[in-house]
Amino acid sequence: MLQLKVPTGCLLLMFLVANPSWAEGLPVSIRIPGSEDAEHASRSASRSASRTYGGVSVARRSADLGFKHGGEIAAIHKDWGDQIQAGEQLASLKSASFDANLAHAQAELEFATASLAASQAQLDISAKTEQRLLGLKAQGHIAAQLLDEATAAQRTRTAQHAVALAGLQRAKAQAQGARVALAESLIIAPFSGVIQTRYLDPGAQVKPGEPVLRLIETSGMEARVGVPENVAPSLSRGGKYTLLWHDEELACDLIALLPEIDAATRTQTAVFTLPDSKVPVGAVVTLKLPYSLDIEGYWVPLAALGEAERGLWSVYVANHVGIAERRLVEVMHTETNEALVRGTLKDGDQLITSAANRLVPGQKVFMIRSGASQ
Repeated sequence: MLQLKVPTGCLLLMFLVANPSWAEGLPVSIRIPGSEDAEHASRSASRSASRTYGGVSVARRSADLGFKHGGEIAAIHKDWGDQIQAGEQLASLKSASFDANLAHAQAELEFATASLAASQAQLDISAKTEQRLLGLKAQGHIAAQLLDEATAAQRTRTAQHAVALAGLQRAKAQAQGARVALAESLIIAPFSGVIQTRYLDPGAQVKPGEPVLRLIETSGMEARVGVPENVAPSLSRGGKYTLLWHDEELACDLIALLPEIDAATRTQTAVFTLPDSKVPVGAVVTLKLPYSLDIEGYWVPLAALGEAERGLWSVYVANHVGIAERRLVEVMHTETNEALVRGTLKDGDQLITSAANRLVPGQKVFMIRSGASQ
């Protein structure tokens, strides 16, 4: 296939013929880099700037709550989104088996108490008998054999009393265990917060430790932000920092800088306290760190930038006869509405700050507005 090369000037002429309105000139706004009266338009060697690092808000405490024993769920008293106070009852198991175990333990305790009382009475009688026989033996009225038998009986009663006392202690422990098991048939809120999830419903059979409810603490929120390892040393624990959430600035304290570097992001995690606010758990927050920018270049509006080849960017300037010319630049830093660039742009150029996406090299333009606020 035969390919014809058409000179760029011919292409521009053909374009202008097809678009006669462009031949009259495209209206554009102009900024003069290096001018004294244009804010941020002059060459900058030092300026206060800021870097931002993304993070996420987290609850200081969260827990999946379950029962320590298995059984059938009798009731779940709280549901999704309910506000919870620490110590509040959240759910319960059917307690028939726990009640039966407690009743059995109470009966064992009563039996052990009565056995100890009977043993104590027999021990008292045995002690008195031994004392009487000791007196009679001293007077020579009884044989030594009879006293020996009384002494052996006293020792036996003492041992039996010790066994009865141990039985009472065991019964008390069993009763306490039954009471604890009954108490553990309930889920009690360990801290105040909000129910995030309900995993099971009443009537479900649950295993020991199986999650039933998820509780999220909503007071004392924290933010965890990944910062580059070369920036982390500049942060000071206990210092005040600004975090952004939906353009709202939050004054936060740095409470920890975790030592381990994340293998995926190569950042260290900085932990900040979040003030009481409407920031939800899992929200994206941004750490804003000021620093001194010491780079030679020009501040241009982001709207004036266009992509170029080999990773560079371009801007357009209007020459002395109102023709658009392209300048290649390198973006060194960006802010919300403007960027610091360096390259072929120079002092006195009439930087085109509007309609940059509609321009081509060689196009005629005429100025409708000048200044820095674009």
